[in-house]
Amino acid sequence: LTDKAYTAAEIEAFAERVIDQTGKVITLEPEGKYYNINMMGLSKYVKINNSGEYFVLQNPVGKVFVLDKPTPDRVQEWTEQVALVTDPEQQDPIAQPVAIIAMTPEQGLTTTTEVLFEAAAENGETVTATEWRLDDGEVTTEAPNGTLPAGEHTVWLRIKNEAGVWSEWVSLDFYVLDAESVVQIAAGSAHSLALKQDGTVWAWGWNTNGQLGDGTTRERNTPVQVKNLTDVTAIAAGYYHSVALKQDGTVWAWGYNRYGQLGDGTMNDCNTPVQTLMP
Repeated sequence: LTDKAYTAAEIEAFAERVIDQTGKVITLEPEGKYYNINMMGLSKYVKINNSGEYFVLQNPVGKVFVLDKPTPDRVQEWTEQVALVTDPEQQDPIAQPVAIIAMTPEQGLTTTTEVLFEAAAENGETVTATEWRLDDGEVTTEAPNGTLPAGEHTVWLRIKNEAGVWSEWVSLDFYVLDAESVVQIAAGSAHSLALKQDGTVWAWGWNTNGQLGDGTTRERNTPVQVKNLTDVTAIAAGYYHSVALKQDGTVWAWGYNRYGQLGDGTMNDCNTPVQTLMP
């Protein structure tokens, strides 16, 4: 966000409109002083409009509140929120809600999957409005439900509670596989694998023993690519480990290895593929 400066006169012109409707006093710095606003530092109190213009009000209890330039259909919303935050008898601003994104299904997304996103508040309070953004697209009030193109995606959400306070933006990263490119799938106890036409392997699910092969032991609810593995022609999934056959005839395995099921001469779990020592 770009810092922007406004004179006290510009801010006061807007403040007067708010005072007229609320009766609350909003204090400002002396006339002629410029405000250089660090928007990121005030994220808890930021409201962004499409034009990117901002006004800053200093309330009587010493807290800074940031408002966008009002339009007729939004003055009432801002009036109610400013009245609450600038009330001298109120010791603290209204608690800001925390947004939660729920995605169904949670894993195994392909270009033919109907994806459903739902919004909720962390403490279970009522959500009265939502704003969504998929990747770098426009902000909308509707969730980006439906089928999605192949590749990496990020969905963003913020919510408003009954007090009219907006949450900060939260995000969820996920990956969608091209359904037409998947040539084989396999499933273990609690993880899944997919082999694509290009010879890469993708995995998702439980990962306590490194059975996803992505270099971590972090569970994944959408596919991640198995590291350091290409030119694969076949895959298989054990209870907590995974196996792949490459075009050159070599076998590679990763995951749980307490009983030597990776075949690499050790009994150490591996979270990336290791070559099986064939005779």
